[in-house]
Amino acid sequence: MLIILIGSIVAILYAFIRKSGKKGAR
Repeated sequence: MLIILIGSIVAILYAFIRKSGKKGAR
């Protein structure tokens, strides 16, 4: 269950970074 929770957070974070890729140039 922990893996699913982490995966969900990572997915949301990844999507947010991809949307704001200009600011997060990492």
